Amino acid sequence: LDRLEKKFSKAEVDKTLHTFINEFPPIEVYLKKVDIDSYLNGITEGVSNREIVLEEMLLLWLANNNPAFSRYDELFDDESLEHETIYLPLLEELNEFFDDQPHLDLGYGALNLIRLLRSPSESSPDSLKDQLLYIKEKWGAYLKANLKTMWELFLSESFMELWGDLSTDYEMRLLRTLDFITEEQKMRFNPALGAAPTHALEFGGADAEPERFSPDVHWMPSLVLLAKSTLVWLDQLSKKYQRHIYRLDQIPDEELDTLARWGFSGLWLIGIWQRSHASKEIKRRCGNPEAESSAYSLFDYRVANELGGHSAYENLRDRCWQRGIRLASDMVPNHTGIDSKWIREHPDWFIQLPYSPFPS
Repeated sequence: LDRLEKKFSKAEVDKTLHTFINEFPPIEVYLKKVDIDSYLNGITEGVSNREIVLEEMLLLWLANNNPAFSRYDELFDDESLEHETIYLPLLEELNEFFDDQPHLDLGYGALNLIRLLRSPSESSPDSLKDQLLYIKEKWGAYLKANLKTMWELFLSESFMELWGDLSTDYEMRLLRTLDFITEEQKMRFNPALGAAPTHALEFGGADAEPERFSPDVHWMPSLVLLAKSTLVWLDQLSKKYQRHIYRLDQIPDEELDTLARWGFSGLWLIGIWQRSHASKEIKRRCGNPEAESSAYSLFDYRVANELGGHSAYENLRDRCWQRGIRLASDMVPNHTGIDSKWIREHPDWFIQLPYSPFPS
């Protein structure tokens, strides 16, 4: 920054940094916790925010000069920076600054920092996937978790409060990104060359199967059913009644009175069964530290302990019935997690292969 201010003046550099933040604000500025000037004069983890903004500006320029990144230009447009500030001359001077610094040699020739960061896009200008493979091959040894990079330095305390901690294991993040790109590029409709032979299916003997529908009874045609995602509803009720409501037997009578008054005669609770712990662990390892298990990945078909178990369900059922509301839920046999009780006790119930059908 000192060199840039001597070359262009502090006022010109500050105008460029100010314009950049106005176009691409950090979380604190976006949430209006601080204004731009206060942010620029601040320090994060011992590093001047002006230096952090300069680094982000360099990353923006690198991204916009990467042909494979062009599909995202609309989100990272730097046209106003080019026309209203010394953005481009400043980055040219920054490149000369790094030319004067010791060059980095990772085994394929010494380069200044900016040339090094541009090498993946120069190697594979039309493919982000190939650029990531280049990084994995050329830089993999330098991206281990022992770098101990502090994400807060780049994303700010406010970002961490909103979204939680992010993994510092760059190698794992790189592999996951490559996996996501590979899955997105797969053809899902299995096209074949030429006209495929067609075979008419026959379903003989179906008439011999007895119908086993439950009998239609008087209340069914007039049922007015309300579906609720249970965990979401309990969170909404907690906010509405300003107390922690997390069990079925804690749902206020006032809320049930309201549903009855509105004319609902059925309440369908989604996601009341005991969920798979493996589902939660998989979600958290994939970068969502606050994730709950999926409602469609179950451990057992019993009312979840977290919701109060069967006794809490009976309490709610009885209180609903007093108001003319029938309680309902659904049971889908194949919504079982990889660690479910059924898989452990009855593995023969499941279609299976002796090898993984998803080798990637």
